[in-house]
Amino acid sequence: PEIPNEIRAALQSASLHDLASAYAQLKAVDPEWAAKIQPSDRQRIVRGLEVFEATGKTLTYLQAQPAVAPEGHWRPRWFGLRWPRGVLYDRINTRAEQMLGNGLLKEARGLLRRGYTRDMNALKTFGYRECFDHLDGNITAGEALTELQKATRHYAKRQVTWFGRNSRISWIEGNLNDPAQEIIRQLEA
Repeated sequence: PEIPNEIRAALQSASLHDLASAYAQLKAVDPEWAAKIQPSDRQRIVRGLEVFEATGKTLTYLQAQPAVAPEGHWRPRWFGLRWPRGVLYDRINTRAEQMLGNGLLKEARGLLRRGYTRDMNALKTFGYRECFDHLDGNITAGEALTELQKATRHYAKRQVTWFGRNSRISWIEGNLNDPAQEIIRQLEA
């Protein structure tokens, strides 16, 4: 659900000052959601609390509701590209090099100059995190690249596991000559 900015801002601020209390509050209102997440996962703690505060319903309850299909005779199909792990990791490593080569470090520096802070959710992601560590002098540019590549590979591995549990996805080999043609072939079948 949409969350009013004032609710989100108040909960984020409170969680920055006392995350343990925010987690305890979440356990009181939505113990099932709290049991699924780490007591240190500020983003998910705040999400659980903001949904409850904005709607009066728990995130657990809302996630258990059946999805409402739009009117019409839709039969969605889900497709995913599956890459051999070595190829996937090579692509991730190359993409990380491109991100830094295309100015990610300059972008991170500019964000800090404009007053954005490292504790903002959007800036806690890998890429920015490694750039900030480099800008602080904690790691070299080469180490920032290595850490970015490693973090992205770990994230990709978690995504593969998570999406792999979804039986609705038809997997297409990413290294086919033209994966889009295979998707079209399956849609027409």
